Amino acid sequence: MPTLRILAGLVAVASVATSAALPNSIASRLLVKNVAIVGGGASGSHAALRLKEDFGQSVVVIEKADHLGGHVAGYDDAATGRHIDYGVDSFNDYGSARAFFTRLGVSVQDAAHPNLPPQYVDFATGDAINYTAAAIPDMFGALGAMYGVVKPFENLISPSYASCPAPANVPADLLLLFGEFVTKYSLEAAINQIFQITGHGVGDLVNTPTMYVLQAFGIPTLESFLGIAGVFVPSSGRNIEIYEAIATRLGSDVLYSSTVVQSLRTMFGVVLWVKGPDDKYTLVLADKLLVAMEPTESNIEPFNPSPAEQAVFNKLSYSTPFPALSRTLRCQLGLRSSTPLLPPHSVRSRPPPSERSTISCFPSWWLLRG
Repeated sequence: MPTLRILAGLVAVASVATSAALPNSIASRLLVKNVAIVGGGASGSHAALRLKEDFGQSVVVIEKADHLGGHVAGYDDAATGRHIDYGVDSFNDYGSARAFFTRLGVSVQDAAHPNLPPQYVDFATGDAINYTAAAIPDMFGALGAMYGVVKPFENLISPSYASCPAPANVPADLLLLFGEFVTKYSLEAAINQIFQITGHGVGDLVNTPTMYVLQAFGIPTLESFLGIAGVFVPSSGRNIEIYEAIATRLGSDVLYSSTVVQSLRTMFGVVLWVKGPDDKYTLVLADKLLVAMEPTESNIEPFNPSPAEQAVFNKLSYSTPFPALSRTLRCQLGLRSSTPLLPPHSVRSRPPPSERSTISCFPSWWLLRG
């Protein structure tokens, strides 16, 4: 816990802030913690558990949803009793990932991914597109070549940029736009597969720096495709299970359905004014602040970023994938009645020839599987 001197300073600052800037509401409680974590997705949940159990730190997680897990989302179909994961598809068997599930008592099994026949459609019109993707051997050959190029950079980009050098020392290949990287190493046969798996997460794949693409489709994913490592899921078939286990271990250290509305970062620590359900407020005093959410303009506004911080955030742009579940795929997609569907199928979007990328096998949008 913070020392009495630090605690006294925080309380004094909080008192001043409350009278001068914070909303005219009475906090229902006061929490004093070593670390306040904003965001309970993959990064925030993992950090909270490790800080609490492995480093003996007191923590509080402030999560806007009513559960932990972030992008790990699913749907329970009442008609069939089937659980459908539409967020995270599976987990790469990379580093200590599998051991983390074991630690939390979550049994796992190898993930099975059916090889669905593709059907290419222009989602703007519903018309079928005559397109043939690269042959499977060519695709795997290109993925293998890509792996050979990027494997030496593994310690710089995986699992994070923590070991990445200063900009002047970043390898030139990592700074190439991905389209240039593909052309340089003749990887065109792999582009379609790369985009289908995670390309939607980096937006305009071709014009994104290679080092960013490799965060979405990097060493762990390449190794799973090439059979060097595997992918797994909870045996229950519910990817959210790992976060339910984390939530159980964290207990009351998570504030659900809560957001930071104002904050004060001081030499003593941080003061957070947190709005929870039913408009009840909690005042959080902490030594350290860990922000584990997307640094969008609206998300970071309550933290009063400095000009230097804002300058960094202003360089970022965001893209959003929108998953959908449909029982009547043709109606939901607006496909023409003359566009046949292959059961089972993988419907993938491609624009008309006049609008396609100069890299011939680059699709315009993500796939929707039925």
